Amino acid sequence: MTDEPLLEVRGAGHRYGNRYGCRDVDFDLWPGEVLAVVGESGSGKSTLLGTVAQRLAVTEGSIHYRQAGAEAVDLAKLSESAVRRLWRTEWGFVHQDAADGLRMHVSAGGNVGEPLMATGWRHYGRIRAAAAQWLQRVEIPVDRIDDPPATFSGGMRQRLQIARSLVLSPRLVFMDEPTSGLDVSVQARLLDLIRSLVAELGLAVVIVTHDLAVARLISHRTLVMKDGRVIESGLTDRVLDDPQAPYTQLLVASAPDPDNLGSALRGSARRAQGSQGASARRNPEGVPAAGCPFSPRCPFADDRCRQDDPPLMQISPTRGAACWHLDIAAPEVVAAP
Repeated sequence: MTDEPLLEVRGAGHRYGNRYGCRDVDFDLWPGEVLAVVGESGSGKSTLLGTVAQRLAVTEGSIHYRQAGAEAVDLAKLSESAVRRLWRTEWGFVHQDAADGLRMHVSAGGNVGEPLMATGWRHYGRIRAAAAQWLQRVEIPVDRIDDPPATFSGGMRQRLQIARSLVLSPRLVFMDEPTSGLDVSVQARLLDLIRSLVAELGLAVVIVTHDLAVARLISHRTLVMKDGRVIESGLTDRVLDDPQAPYTQLLVASAPDPDNLGSALRGSARRAQGSQGASARRNPEGVPAAGCPFSPRCPFADDRCRQDDPPLMQISPTRGAACWHLDIAAPEVVAAP
């Protein structure tokens, strides 16, 4: 890693009309680091990913990206052609549905070779050789190089999409639920591949997932989101083994196999799980009109929680949690005043 972050996000947000998709998001991403963004459906994960990736406009805050051999630039101030140049040369994107990232009726070799041609490669033999090499790296038989992705399995399509995204050696890769809908054994194989490529190529990755086991396996740090806000952040093993915010405790306790996610704070997590809905008071959109977004389901909620939205409080150099009652929800933590 260098001594400067690759990506600096400060107070970033995106609005859909009068409604926030995400807001007040802060984080740094360093070269070679994998950041997982987790949360339930509708928590703002994909909106945040789209905003950072410049597929959605930054309507508040700022996002700075440090280009190769250059100073950090404010992405919102770049022209469309400059952003497209970043996509061609320094960024990659792996979609949840491989069909969104592949040309389904073009050969596998053509899918991998197309980005090379877009950046000036013209020698057919070199392009085909590079495509064959990448098919090998993502564990697709080279004899399938002339077959279209429409004939591939779901796992093979995702591996081909990864090859297409990485063939130009990007510095930053965005991944939107890359294992969603795949069998468990296929997921494990794909995650092993992603982890090995990240280590080998020194990639910086922002990955969105609802699966905490995916976050644990491949990410260094994790952001937990709820209703468009970051509820907790920190090193992945600390967030999952020692969750501080009641919402994170509920997520960990609700995991299909919580024994694989650590045993810390099970008592608090069970209390949060057992009391969800007990104090639910929602507006017609299903979101608290004011206050903490988790207050309708939180066992520790009081009037302050229902009226004032807690900020993300720094509880250690690498940890943050948004809760007015960290002294109760996580007794070993002394919350910032």
